[in-house]
Amino acid sequence: MRKTKTATAKPGKAAITGRKKPETKSGNVEADKVGSLKMTTSGKGKARVYRSDAFEAIHSAATALHSVGAIDKKTMREFDASCFTD
Repeated sequence: MRKTKTATAKPGKAAITGRKKPETKSGNVEADKVGSLKMTTSGKGKARVYRSDAFEAIHSAATALHSVGAIDKKTMREFDASCFTD
């Protein structure tokens, strides 16, 4: 009988199973894709759907700029209106 090595995760790397979904500073957790639209939930629990992957990337960049104070709340609301379907 031949002995084989068992696979183990390297230190500092998360195992593939049991991984939690990524969480952002604001507490948003990415949800699964629905068709070609991606949904996210806000801290209030309301699901929001991005118009496309490109709008998701744009909104993500705008959120980062807002968090460091580069854009104000009014501008962030405008990004929300244009990036989400609702």
